[in-house]
Amino acid sequence: MFVQNKTRKGVCFLNVILISLVILGCHSMGKMKETSSSLPTSYATHRGPIVFYSDGPLPKETAMLAELEALQSQLEKELAFQKSSEPIWIYLFQDETRYQKFLKDHYPELPNRRAYFVQTGSRLTIYAQIGPSAGDDLRHEMTHATLHATWPMIPLWIDEGLAEFFELPPQLGGVHRQHLALLTHQLQQGTWQPNLERLMTKNELAEFGHLEYAEAWLWTHYLLRSTPKNREALQAALVRQTEITKSQDSAEAASYVVQISWSRLSESENFDQEALRHLHYLLQQ
Repeated sequence: MFVQNKTRKGVCFLNVILISLVILGCHSMGKMKETSSSLPTSYATHRGPIVFYSDGPLPKETAMLAELEALQSQLEKELAFQKSSEPIWIYLFQDETRYQKFLKDHYPELPNRRAYFVQTGSRLTIYAQIGPSAGDDLRHEMTHATLHATWPMIPLWIDEGLAEFFELPPQLGGVHRQHLALLTHQLQQGTWQPNLERLMTKNELAEFGHLEYAEAWLWTHYLLRSTPKNREALQAALVRQTEITKSQDSAEAASYVVQISWSRLSESENFDQEALRHLHYLLQQ
């Protein structure tokens, strides 16, 4: 079992894999014992593979469902893959006190967070508190859920990079202004330069600070939006990951070969400088 935490903006990403005894996350926890009484299950609605549970109809429920379904279709188109038909269960807490009690009862070792993504075997679950940031939170966690339904061992940097990219409303085109400002400041201070090889060595979310999230977003934006060739390179890396995962005898072996495969992205000459030029391009827009 392993647990990974995302702490940058109050969102926590948990990935519980019971088929492996290798601990890859920050710390381990006992098996979660949920009861139906602790979850909002009085009201349910669904759209495609997405199932919403809550204690009653939500004011913007239809719009949220449509937006998350559209996000899955966007991911499918952008990354050139066929999304899994596995259902994604979303529990929406309308009462903050009840949500905090749920966290305390079932995740006592973790700090309070606005949303969680949990994968147990093939079950994909999102727990979220309804509030002003629910839209960003749900888009972020839905990206994780959609990716992990197909690629359970997707490298951390691209997993978080894609989630940071697609958590934004579609009209922003994946341009994360907060990340852009942070990277620009660090660049001007002389404390940071793009380095994909370095970022690829960070395999635990405990190693990810604000700067790592921002750089992961930059690399994702560069691969998806700079040239058709770079987008195709990203898509090809995902195809290789699917093939590797199916061909290896163990999760440990697959994880190792996946990392080696993704390292091909950084082999081209001046790759880091190209990402830096992409950053300057975004600043001019």
